[in-house]
Amino acid sequence: MILRILVGLFLIAICYFIYRTEIFLKVPGFGKFQSFYSRYSDICDYDFHKQFMKTKGVVQDIFDLQCSILSDQFEKYLRTINVLNQKIEINIGKVVMVSPDKFPQQFFISLGLGDGVQKYSFVIKDGFLFGRVVNVGQDMSEVLTVFSPMFYVDVIFLGIGARAILQGDLTGRMKVFATYGSLDFERVPPNTVLVTAGSKNNSPFGIPVAYVSQDKSIIALADYRDTVYLGNIVEFQEGR
Repeated sequence: MILRILVGLFLIAICYFIYRTEIFLKVPGFGKFQSFYSRYSDICDYDFHKQFMKTKGVVQDIFDLQCSILSDQFEKYLRTINVLNQKIEINIGKVVMVSPDKFPQQFFISLGLGDGVQKYSFVIKDGFLFGRVVNVGQDMSEVLTVFSPMFYVDVIFLGIGARAILQGDLTGRMKVFATYGSLDFERVPPNTVLVTAGSKNNSPFGIPVAYVSQDKSIIALADYRDTVYLGNIVEFQEGR
């Protein structure tokens, strides 16, 4: 018992020492990318908790936004919302691998089939859409990010009701790949937020994706810097 207490105090002392001295421990193989490191906050699980709380906040915001829209004037644009009673599960995984020639378009996270990860499910960082799972392994899954030209997502322009498919871009300036009906983009107000539409392979509805800038560019809200943990939102599976 005494030994366990001493070991616990020793680990706490190490975390405190790293915290006070701000030592950064570089992960082998990521010397070129200063954002990939283990630091005191990661060692002490702060980053894990931060991503969990922000992802949990997104889930609550999704529910609140759905309730608001369903009782608002925009209901006519969103008659197909059917996820109000959908049970959602949150997984948090650590980035375990990225190919230098694929940075920041492709990541691998420490979540797999055993964690309930589902193909095409969304991945969140800091409360914003970061990408989607494209391949699921037993213990590791591949994530295609919003910075890849191969990434597509169905979105809705909040406050307008217009719907479109966005394509990812390495610069973070996403492109309108296709629209549902007419969309006069020049009349879209700056700072309009685009959220996931909740359609097939784009569920749940309401995850923030991008915003319209003053120059009418569509800027992804996600940022790949300091990427250590990512949140994964999936449908709850009974019996797992």
